[in-house]
Amino acid sequence: MIIVLDAGHGGNDPGAVGNGMKEADLTLDICKRVQERLGRKYLAVVRFAPRGEPLERAIFANNCNADLFLSIHVNAGGGTGFESYIYPGAKERTRKLRDIIHNAIIALPIRDRGKKEKNLCVLRETVMPAVLLECLFIDNEKDAALLIDEVFRDKLANEVAWGIAQALELEEIGHAPCVNCQQVNELMMEVDRLRSENAKYRQAISAIRNFMADLNY
Repeated sequence: MIIVLDAGHGGNDPGAVGNGMKEADLTLDICKRVQERLGRKYLAVVRFAPRGEPLERAIFANNCNADLFLSIHVNAGGGTGFESYIYPGAKERTRKLRDIIHNAIIALPIRDRGKKEKNLCVLRETVMPAVLLECLFIDNEKDAALLIDEVFRDKLANEVAWGIAQALELEEIGHAPCVNCQQVNELMMEVDRLRSENAKYRQAISAIRNFMADLNY
């Protein structure tokens, strides 16, 4: 099984900001914790989507031939609790996977804001089942107190990983010889990081060349 985790925002986009925290930092931390749990216990390869434009993230997942695309975000704008999203035209399998993941997360002592639908690029342009999670409100004092707590983020990641494992019926590693998904996942994360860095350098070089061309150098 191949799972693509999408840590919402990042790069030059901090996402929602509140109570001394940035959404981009929180989502990356949660995704890393989810990856660590899945790689340690289950026969699954976890990839991280590039922290670029939404379409770039979706294309990456499509090119990976992923079995699941899971985008993790933190909410803002007034409110409290957790909610999940799928594309309005999502197929039945996507709905079933979302239901299992959603139900695993609301086992935590947080408000359930419900299962929702929205026409978002990362949900619309991905060809595999795609789910987006909004994990509490960064600008709500009560929610922020949970988000800033590493123990709570650990529990949240554990429930997300458990939900994914149940939804995809992942096989546990057990004592299988010559299988080390954790090591594979770590290597793939490094590959994805280097690929993202390379893309940034290429963009910077292209911008410099265009600038020099405008100056007739």
